[in-house]
Amino acid sequence: MSKLHLLLVEPEARGRGIGMRLVGECIQFARKAGYRKIMLRTLRLRFRFLSALKPMEQRRFVVAMIRKMAKSVKETEADCHKKSSSHDDYSYLTVRGALLMARARLAWLQEVRTRLFQ
Repeated sequence: MSKLHLLLVEPEARGRGIGMRLVGECIQFARKAGYRKIMLRTLRLRFRFLSALKPMEQRRFVVAMIRKMAKSVKETEADCHKKSSSHDDYSYLTVRGALLMARARLAWLQEVRTRLFQ
């Protein structure tokens, strides 16, 4: 699996599509090198490169992200339930915040799937 951990574009060069071209070059390089999967580190970066993929790859990517986020929501819900029975309000509120964020991300991913593919 190919991994892209960090991609930086100088602030004065942003907004010109340079980042997208760099990601496109990374994808082409990985394909030529025989990689079938590319792992990107952040959700924002993952979706910025979406347009560089072929339509079928876009669909697979979004579906995989939904599965991953749904799993994260379930795990965080279980953790939240455990923390609610403890008497540590700080830990509970921290996990509760993480749960709300995970649910929001999942809802957003589902909307992306609906708008792009249905």
